[in-house]
Amino acid sequence: MRRRLVGDELVIRLNDSIKTQFENLFESYNHSLSTTPISNEEDFIDRTVQAFQNFQAQGDSQSLRTRSVKLHGKPLVSFRSSLALPSSQIIQRELADLLFVYKHLIHGQLDAYRASLVQTKLKKETAKSWSIEAGQFWLMNYWPAFRISKPAKSSKTYHIEPKNLSWALYGFVSPTAAEHPVYYSSRRILRAMGFSIPSSHHFSFALHRMRQVWVYNFGLLSKLLQGLVGENLLSNIVAKTLIEDFYKLANLIPDPSGEFQWDNEKSEEEKGLGIIEFTLKDEGRYERPPPKTVYPPFL
Repeated sequence: MRRRLVGDELVIRLNDSIKTQFENLFESYNHSLSTTPISNEEDFIDRTVQAFQNFQAQGDSQSLRTRSVKLHGKPLVSFRSSLALPSSQIIQRELADLLFVYKHLIHGQLDAYRASLVQTKLKKETAKSWSIEAGQFWLMNYWPAFRISKPAKSSKTYHIEPKNLSWALYGFVSPTAAEHPVYYSSRRILRAMGFSIPSSHHFSFALHRMRQVWVYNFGLLSKLLQGLVGENLLSNIVAKTLIEDFYKLANLIPDPSGEFQWDNEKSEEEKGLGIIEFTLKDEGRYERPPPKTVYPPFL
């Protein structure tokens, strides 16, 4: 397998067979979003989780596997925000609706490990503007120290200092548009607003305000498989700990006894976090090309 550098990241190339099979998977996913109107954000999360359950593709020396699960009970975190009055007040907000995780292994060794948190926003009208909650937007941009307060309380404090713009994304969704969701990083949105967050509880944001090209659904997932999207968990231990703690809550990996007193069983509370994991394994020849700097325009 040959890879090339984009900025400080190495592009992971998919062989043609894997690429074709993934495109077919995505077409099925896209069809599921466009045939029946999306009723609400949870409906979009459920369809995304269902679309990427237990997919497997094989091509030459590469293999791609996906797994997905819904963490029942929307993750809430508590933190101090400068938007709160008084400023010392602790506020509580949803952390994300979707979590995309990507792992790349070469001969069994973990070579890339990335993750993106996505907050989805559904707009039922045809106008391309969405309502964003200010406290949550502040969290997704400044990442103060926080604790998980629901669905399981934890005494652990996370202070993440993300390096990648695509760590925290908004996914703008409309009920029938096949090209949606449109993904954009929270930091890019903040930049488009002149680094000023309105004092109102909610504010409206329109995509036409963005100067850079936004990333459509297939664009995000294909870049994820190339290792271009998401926070690098191999170099951000706190972000890695947070993601693995969500895996414990979802029963994807075992957790130490007493760490999280919670069982991932569906309850009357239908809201939840969709976790979608992509694992690409490469058993072929690996060649590292000479460094080449290219700066990607996306996200």
